[in-house]
Amino acid sequence: MGLCIGFDANRVFVNQALPKLSQPYGLWDSWLENSTAPGRGIFLKFEDFPERWAGYAQNIYFRAVYFLYPQWVLVSGPSATINKGQDLLKNNSLPSDRWLLDQGVDSVMSIVMDPKHDVPVIREVRWLGK
Repeated sequence: MGLCIGFDANRVFVNQALPKLSQPYGLWDSWLENSTAPGRGIFLKFEDFPERWAGYAQNIYFRAVYFLYPQWVLVSGPSATINKGQDLLKNNSLPSDRWLLDQGVDSVMSIVMDPKHDVPVIREVRWLGK
C-alpha cells in the first residue's frame, strides 16, 4: 500500500514538474538548430559573461554538443581543455573566420546575460562567409 501511494505521489508531483524544468533546454535546442547549417558546426561566443554564471555557459555548451551531434560545437581553439564552465569562459576566444570555416563551422552565436532577468540570451547569430 505504501509503495502505491509513494509511486502515485511521484507520478503526480515529480513527473509533472519535469517538462517545466526541461522547457528552457527545448528552447535552446531549437535556437541552436536554427543557427546551424545542415551538417555544419557552430561556435558559441559567451560575451562579457560573468564568471558567477559559468554554470549557464556550461549547460548551454554541453547541451549543444549533445543536441547537435555529430555537428561540431566549438567554444575555443584546439589547445584548450573544457571540462566545466570556468574553463569555457577562460578560453572562449573567437578564432578567425577562415579557421572556423576550415573546421566545418558556418556560424557564430553570441550569447550574453540579460541583466534584468539573469538569464542567458542570444545577442546575434553571424553566418560566416556570407
